[in-house]
Amino acid sequence: MSPSIFRLFRSYILLLLTAAFITACNSSDTGDTNAGVDTGAVTLLITDAPTSYYDEVNVVAESVTLIGEGPHAHLMKRPARINLLDLRNTFRRLSKSKAPVGTYSKVRFRIRDVELVKRDQYGVITERVIPRLESNFVDLNARTQFAVDRLRNLIVKLDLDADKSLGTDPTTGDPVFDPDATVDVDSVPTDTPDSTTPAAPVLMNEQGVVRNRLADSFQLCDPDLLSDCVQVNAGAETVVMNSNLDAVGIGDIAENTEVQVLGHLDVNTDAISALHVLQVSSRLNTYTGTLSGAVLSDSINFTVTAGTQAGNTYAVTPASLPGIYDSTGNTLDINALGDGVNAEVIGILTTFPPPGNIKPGVIIITTP
Repeated sequence: MSPSIFRLFRSYILLLLTAAFITACNSSDTGDTNAGVDTGAVTLLITDAPTSYYDEVNVVAESVTLIGEGPHAHLMKRPARINLLDLRNTFRRLSKSKAPVGTYSKVRFRIRDVELVKRDQYGVITERVIPRLESNFVDLNARTQFAVDRLRNLIVKLDLDADKSLGTDPTTGDPVFDPDATVDVDSVPTDTPDSTTPAAPVLMNEQGVVRNRLADSFQLCDPDLLSDCVQVNAGAETVVMNSNLDAVGIGDIAENTEVQVLGHLDVNTDAISALHVLQVSSRLNTYTGTLSGAVLSDSINFTVTAGTQAGNTYAVTPASLPGIYDSTGNTLDINALGDGVNAEVIGILTTFPPPGNIKPGVIIITTP
């Protein structure tokens, strides 16, 4: 190689290295690339207040970012599609990630798409609406500044109120979605011998497919990304039901079966202690309303007061006493049911045409 060609080649290599160095130094987004940065664990949860008009409010959550004194911390690896109405009084885990140690004051929640769905009493879709996004993000201020700490787990709980987010364009009359949300932040020590402060209990409502099933546990995985899983542990008190809502054991739930899990999340181990496991079927729905009439061990009346089926009365007839819980996941007995009690019933409509009889798997006592 001639000296002139060698000098030209060396200059080209130096130019490339310099450009790469400048690009790296100017990058302010941390994302999931925190090599060489002191980090702490962050668990991101989402819930919803009930809506009174639609049967589904499907939202694509695009990103959630912590904003503070230093670089922004991005908590989601990829967008997630959620039906907010599946999360009334329960939470779903959006991510478990690492963020740079530091002080933050704001959470930016960005959404990409919203779909509104109404169904008739037979479950058939009668209306599908794509509202205009008034804004595709909302900045949420926590009550006080909060910190990501190497020795603590940060829990970020988003509450997106679908009912308050829905509006109407005064000029065209078209539906508008302007996200209305709040954020609550909690922090607990990491799993060390002096960890004495538990996280405030929340009732998780997760859905996915069963992988790596053992006698007392399994992995609950995203059907679209089977590498994205959460550990589910079952105990002697865990209720497991098949697609007909008959009580079975974990061994009766096959690999790759889609299930719905209600339980408590341990933020240190990132595992869910299951209260209830239901095999998902096309007939499984959630009915929200007010209990009325006589409450017996084998029959209760359930009047639907929310959703597009308002006013319909369903007889809730369990084959055996269903799991009854409050909104934090405490197990209740039948004495918690009564005239005027607000509740959600997860079950199967067994008598047609609706309204008819519901075979319940889970009843969650809620607040008005």
